Amino acid sequence: MSSFLLRPDFHSHKIETFFLVYARMVGFMSNPQH
Repeated sequence: MSSFLLRPDFHSHKIETFFLVYARMVGFMSNPQH
């Protein structure tokens, strides 16, 4: 994930990155045992 953050086009993909992080949080909350 850190490599993705260092990409030069990170800012242009900020929304996609936020969505991925949000999806991970929702998935973690839905599956606490994961």
